[in-house]
Amino acid sequence: MKEKEKEKKKKKKKKKKKKKKKKKKKKKKKEKNKNKKKEKEKGEEKKRKKKKKKKKKKKKKKKKKKKKKKKKKKKTCWIRGMRCSRDSAIPPLQMLCTVDVDIY
Repeated sequence: MKEKEKEKKKKKKKKKKKKKKKKKKKKKKKEKNKNKKKEKEKGEEKKRKKKKKKKKKKKKKKKKKKKKKKKKKKKTCWIRGMRCSRDSAIPPLQMLCTVDVDIY
């Protein structure tokens, strides 16, 4: 009887040890997974921030392009020395308006 009881106790102890080991393993696994999730989230946040920065940069570039667009200055006529309202430029004469001038 005593031997059987001793064996039973030993088996119980072994089972308890196994359970404890399993619990420890599970805990470690859970912690690992938590850490992995945290790292993933950090990485995603960084990516998001980078994207935001890129978007901001793009917006800034667009704004700069808009600033570059300016109204064309009306050129002064080389004959009159005034600003002309007409835009009928005659290339060989380099005039912006039709003026009655004899060109020899």
